[in-house]
Amino acid sequence: MKRILPLLTVLMALLLASCQSGKPPVITGELKKWHSITLTFNGPHASEEGGANPFLDYRFDVTFRKGQHAFTVPGYFAADGEAANTSATEGNKWRVHFSPDEEGEWNWYATFRKGEDAALSYEPESIPKAGYFDAMQGKFVVGPTDKTGRDFRGRGRLEYYNQRYWRFAESGDYFVKVGVAADHFLAGDDFYSDDQGGNWDAHVQDWQPGDPAWQGEKGKGAIGAINYLARQGMNGLSFLVMNVGGNDQNIFPFTRATERLRYDVSRLDQWEIVLEHANRMGVLIQLRTQEGANQSILDGGSLDRERQLYYRMLIARFSHHPALIWDLGESGSGLTLSSASPSKPQTPDQRLDMAQYFYEHDPYLHPLLFQNSGEFSELLTSGSKYTAALLRIPAQYAHEHLLHYHELVEKRGLVWTVTALAPVTYPVASPDAAGAKEIEELRKQSLWGALMAGGAGIEYARLSADGRSDHTLRDFRGDEFLWSLSGSAHTFFRHLPIAEMRSRDDLLGGKKAYCFCKPGKVYALYLPDGGSVQLDLKDADQLLELVWFNPRTGEYVGEAKKLRGGSKVQIGPPPGEAGVDWAAVLRQPGS
Repeated sequence: MKRILPLLTVLMALLLASCQSGKPPVITGELKKWHSITLTFNGPHASEEGGANPFLDYRFDVTFRKGQHAFTVPGYFAADGEAANTSATEGNKWRVHFSPDEEGEWNWYATFRKGEDAALSYEPESIPKAGYFDAMQGKFVVGPTDKTGRDFRGRGRLEYYNQRYWRFAESGDYFVKVGVAADHFLAGDDFYSDDQGGNWDAHVQDWQPGDPAWQGEKGKGAIGAINYLARQGMNGLSFLVMNVGGNDQNIFPFTRATERLRYDVSRLDQWEIVLEHANRMGVLIQLRTQEGANQSILDGGSLDRERQLYYRMLIARFSHHPALIWDLGESGSGLTLSSASPSKPQTPDQRLDMAQYFYEHDPYLHPLLFQNSGEFSELLTSGSKYTAALLRIPAQYAHEHLLHYHELVEKRGLVWTVTALAPVTYPVASPDAAGAKEIEELRKQSLWGALMAGGAGIEYARLSADGRSDHTLRDFRGDEFLWSLSGSAHTFFRHLPIAEMRSRDDLLGGKKAYCFCKPGKVYALYLPDGGSVQLDLKDADQLLELVWFNPRTGEYVGEAKKLRGGSKVQIGPPPGEAGVDWAAVLRQPGS
């Protein structure tokens, strides 16, 4: 009997360990390069409002490894695993998303810990193990991507390569953004249980059979709006994921607007549906994590419990998408949130800390962007992890300001990706719309002026009468002509070796015109008022071919013309309407 008891003890211990380790995870998604692969584990039953905070007091990570190549990805509490449709607030599902960048066999290893503020620990190995799927491991085989066209999964992750333009890791092509800033895109009762300012009902007609939705008809407007932008040739969408304490109170990932440490699982699941669809449609997502008016609402602007958990949740939920930019903030004077809680601008160190956190915790190192109307040169330090700027500047100064900012960055020994934000105060549905003069200025100065200065893109923000982001915007068709103009510019630039080109307005003969070139090889010209211009081709010792481009229609026009380099050459006039803007390209024949 004495010999049987120890054996029973061992068997019971093994059985207990087996029960606690749980079943292997359910793996969903296509096992292909750049695709999202989701592992859903059975873990402890928890609740959004439970005594143990499932977002803060559990630490769930999965390390995916192929040879010496590894990603450690944070996981999250997923309630019943179907919360987008069920609105569940509790359950036993725990989930992680992974986006592999190589084909072949990948091994994974999960860790699951429990303790006070465990999710924020920089020494998770010191936290007590939580059992269930802790130390569970497995493997799967990843095949090549089979996606083509606009789908970003066929182009790879959009990455910063110490150049002025972002580049796709799979295809190697560079990205020129023509996007829309719709701060309130995620507002509306499709995402919230109460009225949050209306939905995108005008775009339900753009939803297609087979497209996603949730809880029946919900989400069709938002999904349709993305379809519409993609169809118009737009490739970027920027929006807020938290405006509590800012200009409005209708977008937040928390269970309540006053909550900071507990998250709404179903709402985040619904946001995920929108982000996934956007990337499949070739629309980059730029997530604005805060605005100037609420920059100090989390931890007074510092990187403490509230802000660290907020960033960890965003990374766990959304970092697996291939075309994603983290927009970490903007400058803002101290707007009053309430009589008890005034907002104050963050310090440079606080802003640098935000970027440092994402650099250390985002397994995929997505680009980190900051936006401002000034220079924010305090972020241009050798230790800064920011790599991109969004400049909010008046249209008439776009070209000069982007040139100045590139020069400022390079003087610090850095290379940043710089984009422009253009305000729109009139609907631009047609060439004859009200505010035609503003439309012309947007096209000439904001759009072409920024891109000809080496800007990596532009996004448009519709403003209300008081100069704030227009929270009533619920129909992108109101600016359809603007999308057409932007698509034309994108057509022009996407066929140029932009990463090798620089602004060289000094090569022109003093006329108001822009030159963007790789001297001796390819020259792009923009003449805001048409006419002729003298171009210095002293660096071009061969024959070049000149073709004209109509920026108002997106078409190349006229016959190609041969020009001999080596001296100053007269370019123009264009083969069309006089007194309007024209663009041209000179390059080696057949290139």
